[in-house]
Amino acid sequence: MLGCSSVTRIVPVDRYTVTTALMQGGPWRLPLTACHIVPLSLPPPGCGGVKVHGVDVQRVPGARRLSNGVIVTDSVRLVGTWDGSTLNLTEPPRRATPSQASPTRPAAEATPRAVAAVQRFGRRLAGADTAQHPHPGVRDRW
Repeated sequence: MLGCSSVTRIVPVDRYTVTTALMQGGPWRLPLTACHIVPLSLPPPGCGGVKVHGVDVQRVPGARRLSNGVIVTDSVRLVGTWDGSTLNLTEPPRRATPSQASPTRPAAEATPRAVAAVQRFGRRLAGADTAQHPHPGVRDRW
C-alpha cells in the first residue's frame, strides 16, 4: 500500500546574544545597528556594527534622540538569530544597565603617609621643590 507522507526536518536554530547600545538614524539615515564601534565625536554620527531587525528603537529602554537626530539607547541585551547580515531579534531587548546609578561607597580615610605624599606632589607641581631638582630652574614636564 502506498501512502503519502511528508517528512518535516527540524533544523536547530542558533540563537545569538549580545549586550550593547543601539543606534539609528541621523544625517546618514543609519539603519538600526547593534554598536561595536562608536566614533568619539559628540554627538556620534552613528556606529559600526550589525543591522538589527525586529524592534522599534524608540520603544527600547533608555532610548533618546541626540542633537544630530541619531537615536541611541543605553546598553541592552539582544537575543536573536543571525541570517548572515542581520541580527533578527527573537526576544524584546532588555536593559543591561541599572536604570539608576548605584550608590557609591564612601572612600576610606587617607592615611598620614598618603596625605604627606599628596602634599609633596602638590608642592612639586607648584614649583616649591625646584631647589631639590638636579638642574635648578628646570621643571618636570608631565
